[in-house]
Amino acid sequence: MNVRNIIDDLNRTSRDKVRDKHLIKRFIDRISIMTDEDISSVDKDKIITNIHKAIVTEFDPYTDFAVFLGEFTPKPTSEHYYKMHDGREYYRVMSNDDYDMLKDSTGNQFWMIVRRNKIHTIFLRKSIQEQYNISKLHVDDNYYFD
Repeated sequence: MNVRNIIDDLNRTSRDKVRDKHLIKRFIDRISIMTDEDISSVDKDKIITNIHKAIVTEFDPYTDFAVFLGEFTPKPTSEHYYKMHDGREYYRVMSNDDYDMLKDSTGNQFWMIVRRNKIHTIFLRKSIQEQYNISKLHVDDNYYFD
């Protein structure tokens, strides 16, 4: 399983499962730009595998989930490396949205929001924020693959 396979899976997935094609752009922005210099192949493979699992999983249609896709250790040599004022280390990925506004996604974990069995977005999140997922992301529960 590789990034191209996941993009193809997302493109083939029905509108009933994926909210819109913007999700694909966000996924590309968030992980495909990361090389082996940025993220280990083991971590990247696990994240990609979990994205595939999420695509084929039938989630409870009456529940909204924050789906954990995986985490990684930021490498200080990466162009995406970002060190917080308190010393915590993350990656910051910058991208333009549909309105050409520069946005960033910062973290060391990849998450996906699934609402009513429909994938809404994939994003970076800081591991320290995980405990606040339900209230901050307006979901009913967290979901973890094995």
